[in-house]
Amino acid sequence: MRTILKRFLTRRKLRINVSRLVKFHLKHLEHNYNIVRSLSKQSKILAYVKQDAYGHGVTTVASALKQADGFGVTDFTTAKTIRSLYTDKVILHAAINPTIQDIKAAITHDISIVIYNQSIVDLILKHRLKVKMWLKVDTGFNRLGITPDAIEETLEKLLPFANGDIVLMTQYMSPFGNSKLYDKQVKCWQSIISQINQPYSYANSAVIMQNSEDLGHWVRPGMMLFAHPHYQMPDCGLLPVMEVSSPIVHIKKIAKGESIGYEQYYQFQEETTIAIIGTGYGDGYPFDPGPDAAVYYEGQRLPILGKMTMDFMVVKLGNTKAKIGDHVELWGMNYSAAQLAQSSNTIIYDLFTKFNTARFKKEIIYDQS
Repeated sequence: MRTILKRFLTRRKLRINVSRLVKFHLKHLEHNYNIVRSLSKQSKILAYVKQDAYGHGVTTVASALKQADGFGVTDFTTAKTIRSLYTDKVILHAAINPTIQDIKAAITHDISIVIYNQSIVDLILKHRLKVKMWLKVDTGFNRLGITPDAIEETLEKLLPFANGDIVLMTQYMSPFGNSKLYDKQVKCWQSIISQINQPYSYANSAVIMQNSEDLGHWVRPGMMLFAHPHYQMPDCGLLPVMEVSSPIVHIKKIAKGESIGYEQYYQFQEETTIAIIGTGYGDGYPFDPGPDAAVYYEGQRLPILGKMTMDFMVVKLGNTKAKIGDHVELWGMNYSAAQLAQSSNTIIYDLFTKFNTARFKKEIIYDQS
């Protein structure tokens, strides 16, 4: 469909921009990192850049975050990529069920690994490997981690094989969910670190943004480096790193009583001028963005009408002077990805990691514009 459209416009000799664009504002990334730094002055910063830096491009992001003390990843290829950029930074690889070959590769490339169950402990002890390691404790999240009652025994076994300090780490559940369970988890963790003299890390983006006094030896910011994560979190002045826009490919008037979409998702109550935008669920945009979703054109809000098709969305054009080829902002400075996530009943992490930036022209912006 897009190829046919481009050929049509070429034959008509119309200079219309039909490319889709994603801009990455590296000054905003630096700004957000500095906010993390200001909120955690006594801690080292391990920047989490998993899932290709939440869709922002891990090489670009890691290269820009030169001030970070380390990086957290979930695949070994990314760990090696970052190691090729820096020889002096901590790289933490949260490997799932690592083999003996995985652990030896981590040692070769000076990469720390996460120990989260007895099987990994047994593997290190059996092969008597000298490893840089972080020991994960399950304080109630009930996903991965050594149980609190086994921590001291596990540490005693691992310390002879540790290449440097063993950092204790845990994963808190959201502070905006069940407050009683969250408080119970915090109490469990505080009890552990008060009894065991090891460096520790527990603060992710949500915890950092609460502006607590003691954030531990290491903080682990992820999403807050790239955008404000959630409407319930405090406003810390974070700026969006990713700005996504897409062109208007068609404009038309729709009569009262007509509808749009395969299943007539939207019925028009009055004559309306609409614009067809060249992005749909095939690009990872939410199929049902919800009644509050919108795009922006020159600062003006244009409501999205109905649901997505694979390659297109429909917006109400109103009285704007937009024309075919003009770009609208899908999210960025005017309409945040967190707002879209809330409207479409998902989370910003889901939105960023599903969004297919490979289908967009990329532009790296180094200034504040």
